Amino acid sequence: MKTSLKYILIVFAAFAIRVSYAQKLPNKQLVNLRANSNMQTDGKATDWNNRFEAFNRSTEVYYSISNDDENIYFIIRAVNEDIVRRIVSGGIKLTFKEPGENTKGKNIQITYPALQQYVNFKLSSRKSEVPDTTAKTADSIKSYNNDLVSKNCKWIKVIGVKNLDTLISIYNTDGIKAYGLFDKKRNYTCEFSISLKNLGLSIEKSNLISYNLQVNGTAPSVHSEIYGKVDDPKKEAILQAFLDNANAKWDQLSSPTYFSGEYILAKKP
Repeated sequence: MKTSLKYILIVFAAFAIRVSYAQKLPNKQLVNLRANSNMQTDGKATDWNNRFEAFNRSTEVYYSISNDDENIYFIIRAVNEDIVRRIVSGGIKLTFKEPGENTKGKNIQITYPALQQYVNFKLSSRKSEVPDTTAKTADSIKSYNNDLVSKNCKWIKVIGVKNLDTLISIYNTDGIKAYGLFDKKRNYTCEFSISLKNLGLSIEKSNLISYNLQVNGTAPSVHSEIYGKVDDPKKEAILQAFLDNANAKWDQLSSPTYFSGEYILAKKP
């Protein structure tokens, strides 16, 4: 009982700190940033000084954007379990388009991770279990999840970039990079790197980028057909209640959320 209460207090304190931090950030990034000179697209926030410029309430993710003369960079972090689940199942989709009204056919979409099969990440403990909050367990779960990332999250979906396949490897040399990692708290951080050339832009000629960030949904809803018929009315009522709750949960998880914004390329001082 003491262990359970201690865990609840720790979780509550962490949640309060997280909410306080998120409330201080704008809904969308308001500044332009020059990227770190040795920026790596590796799912770590160290190149960003572990700082985020915005917390978007529609998607419930922290994010930042920066650029150098060759590329634009995005970093996104999800700390809510449901949002993490949606991202690792359905991916984050970034859409870029030229500002203005006449942009039909010029949208470029990049989605990561583009999973080829279901992957069972450890995102939460069973409600019936007393949570194990030891450092050893946290390290173990982090290693387990990131090992699954390394083995399964190897593809990026690309639409609208000339001469590129729809599905490209994370190890490509085509100017598009993406990677995500879990930390000890099971938070998920994802980074993107896209060359300005792929976007049809250059630091000299263009300075405004219009973007849309979408958190995709998970698998479709549960349906009663997979369970068959139940003759006992009481059992049928229990099953129906389970299905209703499951479908409500999955409907929430499967609905994409998104927001749009604009970013002005930062030039050398």
